[in-house]
Amino acid sequence: MLNFGNMRNLSQQLGISAALCGMAYGIGSLGSTAVYAQSSSVIIAQKSAPQMYSTVSVDELEAIIKSTGFVYRKESERIIRFDAGSYKMFASLESCEGNTGNQCRAVVLGTFFKYQPSLSVINEWNRTRYGSTAYIDKDNDAALESSITLVGGITEDNFKANILVFVARVNQFSKYIGFEQ
Repeated sequence: MLNFGNMRNLSQQLGISAALCGMAYGIGSLGSTAVYAQSSSVIIAQKSAPQMYSTVSVDELEAIIKSTGFVYRKESERIIRFDAGSYKMFASLESCEGNTGNQCRAVVLGTFFKYQPSLSVINEWNRTRYGSTAYIDKDNDAALESSITLVGGITEDNFKANILVFVARVNQFSKYIGFEQ
């Protein structure tokens, strides 16, 4: 049986709404009304409209990454590096207006491993996994990337969820290729 108190704790740890966590358990939202189940009662809470992003700036991306709790630093006007455990990752702003980190319509999340698995291992990952792409970079290191497209808009919770899913994929990929830190 699902403990909804634990779901609320999980949502706080992940920095995403309980409604987002709850959707995975069949508890959802109705427009701007979130429905929560607690013990034998149902609580209906009115939510304000979520923050939507159809473009993002480096400052907005920095705030989103900060809200996930990861240690981060701005590397340039288009790149933010963040650490998840012992993994160093980056978020790169793409499809931006001009050559600035403003009004960007996509974000690429990525990481590199000082390790070179066989191409058959990389190809097998790409054949059997969705949502990320593995490759061997120009320095012969394994790399993993995932894109977040903002065209049409995504909520801040969805943005955070994409980052958290990528971190989980990095952990899976590391084990899959046999990389040990």
